[in-house]
This record gives sequence, structure tokens and C-alpha cells, in this order.
Amino acid sequence: MADSKLLTSRSDSVQVDYSIFYIEDEGEAWFDSALPQGAVPPEAPADDELVRTGLDWISIASNVNYHVAGVRLELWRGEPPQQDDWEAHADVAFSCTTGNVYLSGTGGTQSEEAFELGGPGTYHGRVHSRGREEAREALGTSGEVPERMEQYLCQFWAE
Repeated sequence: MADSKLLTSRSDSVQVDYSIFYIEDEGEAWFDSALPQGAVPPEAPADDELVRTGLDWISIASNVNYHVAGVRLELWRGEPPQQDDWEAHADVAFSCTTGNVYLSGTGGTQSEEAFELGGPGTYHGRVHSRGREEAREALGTSGEVPERMEQYLCQFWAE
């Protein structure tokens, strides 16, 4: 981590539906029957998981349904330093066929511009989350979750 460096970042938002959203590679390997086994469509994380991965996708669990979450995507040279001011985190390995990823909701909404990881390959990732309990409380109190109350930090670095 001593030689890690932030290369690029982007702050965005994503429509959360059914308590999940995705980071998807534009290759969408699950549509290509010529690819090897393991190219399955995106799946929701299990109840005890923050994330689940497959070829060309990461699914991320939210604490509430139907709201807009804030997301910051970061690309690092080397493993980034630990972030202690987040409520939850999970480390993942993510393989992608193009290296151009989008934030995506289950309803087909997608970020306007790709975030470039640096080409096809396998990347390490760390997903952080905060505002989860506040979002659940807001939903219970007012029936709405303020935009970007729930936030995510998604960091990637080459394997």
C-alpha cells in the first residue's frame, strides 16, 4: 500500500431497485453463449453479503428499496489504504471482458459514461457503504429516502 496512488475517480448516482444495483462491464458476458461457463447473469447478493460478483458484473446490496444512492468509483495503482469511516465493506475479485464499467439499476437505468478500469482482466475491488441505517430509518419515518443518503465507495486496482 505504500506505493498506492489514486489514478482517476468519478462521483455519480444510481437508481437502486429491489435493494440492489450493479457495476457492469459493457461486454455483458452473460449474453455471449461462446464464453466459458461461469458467465451467468447478475445475481443479488445473499442476505449476509454486501456484494456478489460474476464475469462482467458486481451486484451490490442496499439496505432499502427504491431510492437513489451516491457512488464514487476509484481506480488505483496498487491497493488503496483502508477507509475506517465507512460502516461496511467487502473485498472482491472482479473479471471483466472490456474494462469499461457502468453503474446500472435493475430497471435498465445506466450511467451515461463508462468508467475505464484499464482494459480487460481481473481486478481487485473494495466496496464500502455508509448511511445504511439512516436510509432505513428515513424510509420508516417518512416513507422516502433522501437522494444520496446511502453512499458507496467502490475502489479498483489491477491484480
